[in-house]
Amino acid sequence: MKKILTIFLCLCFVQMHIVSAKMQDKIYLTGNVLDKNKQPIESAYIEIKYSDNKLMGYSLSDSLGFFSIPIENCKKFFIQINHISYHMYEKEYSLTSSLRNLVFMLEEKTNEMSEIVITANSRKSLKLVDGALLFTPTVLGNISTYN
Repeated sequence: MKKILTIFLCLCFVQMHIVSAKMQDKIYLTGNVLDKNKQPIESAYIEIKYSDNKLMGYSLSDSLGFFSIPIENCKKFFIQINHISYHMYEKEYSLTSSLRNLVFMLEEKTNEMSEIVITANSRKSLKLVDGALLFTPTVLGNISTYN
């Protein structure tokens, strides 16, 4: 019984040592995503990728624009930040760079449309059926946007 207990304790010690070593390989990249007025951008999608473009980690910025992502110990990696209302940010970093409290400033996207025309024929799309008003929308065309 003592032999089994000794073997079990040795295996537990080895497992804890392996887990501890793996946790030391993790480094946390932290920062804030802001607009040009230094206002936080919520729900920006931040990806960390290896040099071969494989995903290492990701996060969404919170209401203060803050994020924290555990990354592995590697020499170089890419940070890519996306948000529907802002231009994509992408840059290569190395572990020699300071990875705490980074600040990323995103530029706002502007979509301009020259003209929008909306037409409808209300007599065909509205009907009175059993005392209830029934609305049947029809597709008039597609709206295109340009980036």
